[in-house]
Amino acid sequence: MIANQLLKRFTLPDSDEEIARIIEKRSRAAANLSVLNVAEGCKLIEAAFKETYTSTAQIVKIIRAIVGIARAYVSLTYSTDEQFRADCNTENLVPTEPGFATALIGLGGTGKSQLFRAVERLLACDDFVIDVQGLPRYPFEPVWIMTMVAGKNLTSLLEPFVGCGITGTAILKPAAKRAYTNGVGLAILDESQFITATQAGHAKASEMVMKATFIGPPLFFGANYSMINKLEKRPQQERDRLLSNVLVLNPERHGSEDFRRILSDQLEVLSEMIASDKAVSARTHAEQIHNYTYGINRKSAVLLTLAYRVAREQGNTILSIGHIEQAYKSDAYTSHREEVELLRKQVLDNRMARADLWCSYAPPVSSNVVVASAIIEEKEKRVAEALIRSTMTKSEREAYDAIMSAESAAEKQPAKVVRFPKADKSLEALQAASSSLMSEFDGSG
Repeated sequence: MIANQLLKRFTLPDSDEEIARIIEKRSRAAANLSVLNVAEGCKLIEAAFKETYTSTAQIVKIIRAIVGIARAYVSLTYSTDEQFRADCNTENLVPTEPGFATALIGLGGTGKSQLFRAVERLLACDDFVIDVQGLPRYPFEPVWIMTMVAGKNLTSLLEPFVGCGITGTAILKPAAKRAYTNGVGLAILDESQFITATQAGHAKASEMVMKATFIGPPLFFGANYSMINKLEKRPQQERDRLLSNVLVLNPERHGSEDFRRILSDQLEVLSEMIASDKAVSARTHAEQIHNYTYGINRKSAVLLTLAYRVAREQGNTILSIGHIEQAYKSDAYTSHREEVELLRKQVLDNRMARADLWCSYAPPVSSNVVVASAIIEEKEKRVAEALIRSTMTKSEREAYDAIMSAESAAEKQPAKVVRFPKADKSLEALQAASSSLMSEFDGSG
């Protein structure tokens, strides 16, 4: 029976670890980074980051929810072979009214598009066809991913699936028919924020998503906060259909093992520069790097790429946490740094600092700001430093930076410790230890 055929294809492994094994894309170490032209090395690193995907508990949970909705649709839609044959011989399968879409929302760079592609990998069945007696053998297409990067209207979105020659809403008819006959359980509209580029973007976005629900299968659309904020301005009947179902992809939390794993996989791309004990590592520096990225995957990728550039331009073949710090303070990271600090501020103040960083459906991740006072002190120190540098000449700035760098290096030197013998606590032993301690300070030892 067709119901059994399809339900089997939308049944996930019981083990989260098995799902992770299927969807993950392992890091590919970039070669010869220490001798390549710096610009070429940066491009290779960027390309390798794009090919890396790390599964997390949050991602697996969202994927289970998405595939669960698809499975429910398949169970209700493909009940018997007789009904399937009748529907395949029906010319028009376009629903009479729009469906309810599900929004996958998150800050830019958290990996919404990558999550959708992970679902596609998980459900892929290249050799499976739908075989029902009396009908052609239809190739199974579990997921359709339409992207607004490639198209700005319904026609361009659906042409890759149904071919050219039909324009406007008329293309929904062949699209709905093919989606049904080929067992499509999920329709995904990716990069939908590109719809909202115009001033009237919220109306355009609402129209496009609503039209896409007429394909038939459950529609999921990826949206950043700007798009969701615009959709909230639409009439109530549209908000009901577009914002009643929301899944949130948050940045991974400060101190979490999942963020440490993501960072470890990203650092693997730079493996030849982190082999030394003096190099940056996920085990030692994950929480510090999280402070510079708010746990957003894209920002950590950008930061590591800039840190590589800093290291190479200074003639280093080892990537250290110092290079990460310099990259964070660099002009090239300015927009990311400002966003990270605004995201922190939103947590501290519990109110919006910038519209594209705030969404009522996704409250700020409070655990991403661990020590509020330390953050405030760090920001005030950077502001003071910037004011000091702004009054200097070029030569004075260079001298100042050299002094600050030397002081920073000195601060990181391990303190010398004089250990008192545990077994001997006599006056003579204490006096000897005291003499040894004083000699360390006056340099006479």
